[in-house]
Amino acid sequence: MTNKNFRQTIIALFATIMALTSCDKQDNYTPAAGEETNMKLNISFPEQATRATTDANATADELKVTTIDVFIFDEATKKLENRVRLAEADIDKDPDSDTYNSKTSVTIRATIGKKLVAAGINLPSSFPSITTTGQLTQAWAAGLSDLKSSNGLVMFSGKMEAPELVAQTSPDYAAKNTIAIQVKRAVAKVAVQDGGFDRDLTVGSISAPAFAMRNANRQTFPMQVIENGIVKDPNWLDTSYPSTDFENF
Repeated sequence: MTNKNFRQTIIALFATIMALTSCDKQDNYTPAAGEETNMKLNISFPEQATRATTDANATADELKVTTIDVFIFDEATKKLENRVRLAEADIDKDPDSDTYNSKTSVTIRATIGKKLVAAGINLPSSFPSITTTGQLTQAWAAGLSDLKSSNGLVMFSGKMEAPELVAQTSPDYAAKNTIAIQVKRAVAKVAVQDGGFDRDLTVGSISAPAFAMRNANRQTFPMQVIENGIVKDPNWLDTSYPSTDFENF
C-alpha cells in the first residue's frame, strides 16, 4: 500500500504557552484580556465502528483514553490562548456510548468571546509545539510508535470548533460553554477476512490471501487537511520523496 492509500488522519496540534486548569492542574495560566469564564467538554468518536466492544476486530487499546489535551485559540488572532491536559481521573465515560465528558469538578478556564477549540487524545511527547492555528498545516514527523502506544491510539479533532463563550452568570452558560468535539484516529485500521472464495481461477490461482502495508508516511498534519474534497498529506504532489519520510513495516 502506498503512502497515498495509507492516510494518517491525525487529529493534533498546538503548544503550551498558557494553560487551562483541571482541578489543581494549573500550568502557569495567565488569563488573556477579557472576562474569565469556564467551559466543559463532550468528546465523541464518529464512524469508528471497530471501537465497539462487540466487534470481533476491536482491541482494548482502541477504547483507551489516557489523556485529553484541550486547546483554545482566539478566533480573531488565531493565537493559542490556553491549553490543559486532562487525565483519566478528570473525565467520565458515558456507559452507553463511546463519549467522554469532563467532570463537573474540572475547571477549564478561558475568556468570553469567539474562540476556536480542538482536542487531542493520547498525544505523545513528540507532538509539536504550535502557537497558532496556521501551524496546523505544517508537517509533523510521526511514526507508528508515536501514534499507537501503551497510552492508546492518538486521535484528534476532525475540525476546529468555533464557540462563542459566555460568562458563567449567563442563562446560556451551560449550552454555549459545553463544547462538543468529534475526534478521528491518527492511523488507519484494516481487517481482511477469508470468505472461503474459490482459489482455482480460469487463469492463475490464489493460494494464500494476505494483506500487507508496505510504506507508511511519517509526515502528517496535526489536523486533517482537505482541499476540494481531497485528503492531503505533506507529501502531496511532491516530485521527490526522501526515504526518511516513510516507515517500512
